[in-house]
Amino acid sequence: MALINKQIYQNNKIFISGFNSKQNIHFEETKEKNKLIDEKEQERLLEEEEQKASCLIFPSTNKPKMAWDMYVVVLLLYTAIFVPYKVCFVDTSTRFDFILDCFIDASFFTDIVLTFFTAVDDGKGNVITNKKDIACRYLSGWFTIDIVTTIPF
Repeated sequence: MALINKQIYQNNKIFISGFNSKQNIHFEETKEKNKLIDEKEQERLLEEEEQKASCLIFPSTNKPKMAWDMYVVVLLLYTAIFVPYKVCFVDTSTRFDFILDCFIDASFFTDIVLTFFTAVDDGKGNVITNKKDIACRYLSGWFTIDIVTTIPF
């Protein structure tokens, strides 16, 4: 059961980290001077936020996400080693090679989609879980490289 940290301040800003779980909600006070609003208002705002979050945000420490990342690393190693070898030394491509390459491309495309749903660290110790912020950070960073290298030419 994952712990979800939600802090709601009087200015109605909400910080969420971890998985969305109604059974395991823990409120923490921060060092800031903002005061927590009353519990009924907290519950109402939490329910609104949970309804808005229709898709799951994976923390970067999620074990299935870490396993997926290792899988992608293996695919990258395969691509880095065998694609240049095939280009230089293999004259014809088999049907199996074509299917394997399509499968690898589909895996890389899936990784691009998953990246839009993966929480990121902002470098200051804060975890960004807002979908719009995650998308903006990814689109302004690695997205262009990822999409150009994923599209088969």
